[in-house]
Amino acid sequence: MVECLELVTLLCLVLQLVVCSVASNGYPLGVNLGPTYITAAYVNGDDQAIPLVKIEGPSAYQEHMKQLLADSARRAYIAGRLHIKEDDTWVPAPESALSYPSDKADLITSLLQQAQDQAAQYLHRPINITALGIPVGLDSIAEYHLKHTALEATSMQFIWHASRYLDAVRRAYGLNTCAAFGHPEGCILLNEDNCIFFVDLNCDGLVNLWVSYVADYAVDINEEQHATYNMSAYAHGEGGGQSDSQELSEFFQKFIEKKIPSSMGEDLRAVILSGEASETEMFALEQAVYHALPENWRSLLRAEIDPFYVAAIGTARRAKLQLDDPAFQREDDNLFDLGGHDEL
Repeated sequence: MVECLELVTLLCLVLQLVVCSVASNGYPLGVNLGPTYITAAYVNGDDQAIPLVKIEGPSAYQEHMKQLLADSARRAYIAGRLHIKEDDTWVPAPESALSYPSDKADLITSLLQQAQDQAAQYLHRPINITALGIPVGLDSIAEYHLKHTALEATSMQFIWHASRYLDAVRRAYGLNTCAAFGHPEGCILLNEDNCIFFVDLNCDGLVNLWVSYVADYAVDINEEQHATYNMSAYAHGEGGGQSDSQELSEFFQKFIEKKIPSSMGEDLRAVILSGEASETEMFALEQAVYHALPENWRSLLRAEIDPFYVAAIGTARRAKLQLDDPAFQREDDNLFDLGGHDEL
């Protein structure tokens, strides 16, 4: 009898291990393409998001990401035809402006493969990439370049399984459900008003601020609610004085006063810090943001997830959701694409 009980116990333990293994192996890798770094994470069987990969992109990658943003800023469709801005004049674009050379795709492909290999080495098992995070501020041509490259190089099922940076950032904190925003279960988030204040700091000291309405599947990016600030001197300790900290806080305060009307302020649900800057720089940023926020907003400040990996973690959450939510298992992407337009 004792032997039978021991055998049953052993079989239960084996079954539990198998179930856990299947659950753990079921969630693939999410990769974020940042301006300087490529980061990756996955969600394990206990629903914990685990950062796995941090790769500093070579100079060619960093320059390419800068070029994509610069190109996007000077390209637009006018009357259905692509134009580029030369000085202050929009002129018809050459055919070459519609795409990027194959060597650029090869560069991205190589880095995605490195990320996948490093994750597999860490986990001691193969793992696929099925979700991608891409920068904010890209036009449709630059976005397609990154998305299509990933679609060809990874196990992404659809091209729209790539998501913009801010969507990834908020997903890291689970801010994509009715419950997360304090609404009744079964609500329609598109019919609710929920705003997030995003604060992002890059390695070069450039701070980007956005305040955006969000729903289940998208973040509505409006350039009228966007501003930038270069805090490199302060962040690297070159300013060294109280005036630098005050100047940064004053910038945040002015952004809040000018870019966040009272109606949006009433709908604010979180203030999230993210970025590739160092821990010291992020701490300085967090302090400046905290002191700039109205007192009743300070409890909304979120920085408990490492800001460096927050987009990778959000992309990993997206990879999990793509398996769990049938809405992600179809071709139609109309419900998932809020944010910038190319048409002037």
